[in-house]
Amino acid sequence: MQGTTRQVTQNVGTSWQPPPQSVYKLNYDAAMFIDNASSGFGAVIRNFRGEVMAAMTAKGPAVQCSEEAELLACRKVMEFAIDAGFTVLIVEGDSVNAMRSIISVKENQSALGHVIGDIRHLMGALEWISVSCTKKNGYGGSTQRLERFSLLEEETNRVTLDEENPDAKEVILAAKFMTRRVLNIEAIGRTLKPLWKTRNGFEIRDVGNHILLFVFDNESEADRILAFEPWTYDKHLILLSRYDGSSPIRSIQFHTVKFWVQLHGLPVNGLNEKTAYEIGKSLGEVSRATQAGELIGDDFLRVRVVVNVTRPLNRGRKVLLGKDGEIWVTFRYEKMPNFCYWCGVVSHDAKECSVWLSSKGSLPLDQQGYGAWL
Repeated sequence: MQGTTRQVTQNVGTSWQPPPQSVYKLNYDAAMFIDNASSGFGAVIRNFRGEVMAAMTAKGPAVQCSEEAELLACRKVMEFAIDAGFTVLIVEGDSVNAMRSIISVKENQSALGHVIGDIRHLMGALEWISVSCTKKNGYGGSTQRLERFSLLEEETNRVTLDEENPDAKEVILAAKFMTRRVLNIEAIGRTLKPLWKTRNGFEIRDVGNHILLFVFDNESEADRILAFEPWTYDKHLILLSRYDGSSPIRSIQFHTVKFWVQLHGLPVNGLNEKTAYEIGKSLGEVSRATQAGELIGDDFLRVRVVVNVTRPLNRGRKVLLGKDGEIWVTFRYEKMPNFCYWCGVVSHDAKECSVWLSSKGSLPLDQQGYGAWL
C-alpha cells in the first residue's frame, strides 16, 4: 500500500464489506435535526474481522444542508481516528458529493472549502487512506451500526484491576517509525544502541502498526534521548512519546517532534536571542537553550521548536523590521529526515504523495513546493 487513494468507489450492496487484514475501515454518518437546529454524527472503526476497534457519537452545530453535515462529520471523525492512533484507513461515508469534494485535486472555492481543506490535511497525516461511498441503507451506515452495537448482559459486568503495577519502575518511550518497510527489530536495536549510548541497554517490544516500545530502567536515559530529538531510522523520522502503560497503544499521539530550526536572511543587528525566540514562537513551542551560544550561527539564528509533523513543514516567515520594511526569513531544519517534496509532510515520500499519484507521474519536478534545501 502506498500513498492516498484518490478515487471514490461506491458500495452498492447492502452489506458491510471488511477491509484487508492490515487496514481498518472507518464508517461514519451524519444527520440534521431541524427541531433543535443542530446536527449529529457517529463513527465506527472496524478491523478485517468486523470487530469494533473504536466508536464515537457527538452532537454538531446547526447546518444549512446535508452536505455541510457530512463534511463537518468527516473532519471530526478523521481527527478522532488520528488521535486514536489509526494510520491506515478506508474512510467510508454515504454522500457521493462530499467524498468527491474531499478527494478532488482542485482547490474548493465554496463556502465549505476551508472544511474540505482541513480534511485533506488530516488525510495527508496518514500513512495510507482510501475513500469510498456506500448506500445509506447499507450496513456501512455508522448510525445504524451504533444502534446495533448494544452490550450483552454479561458485557456490562465491570472488572476492577489492582492499581499496583509490577512494571511501574519501567520507563517507556513509544516510538512510531515513519518508514513503510517492515521493521527488523534486531537491526533497529543494533542501529540505535550505539547512538543512544544507554548504560544498561533497553528492551524493545513490538506492538504493531510500526510502533515499538523502548523500555529503560531509569528516567534519565529516556530524558536524554528525548532531549536529542529528532532521531531517524532508514532515513525516516522516528516519533517518540512518553508512555506509562495505563492507556491503549492506539491512544498515543505521535504528532510532534523537536527540531533545531535555522533562521536565515536576517540582518546582522537582528542576530540575537530575542529574535530567535520571537520567530520560533510563530512556528511552535520553543525550548529554551541551555547556552546562549547555541542560538547564534555565523550569519543565522537557531531555535529549538516543537514541530507538528501532521502539518506541512513551514518554509519561512515574513518578518517586519519597522521602518526598514519586510523581509523573508527562510527556515532550514537540522537533521531533517526524508519527507514529501510535493506537500511538505514527513509521513510519506514524494513518490507516495497523493498529488503525484493523482497526476499519474505527469507533474514536472520544478512544481514541487519543497526540496532538499529545507
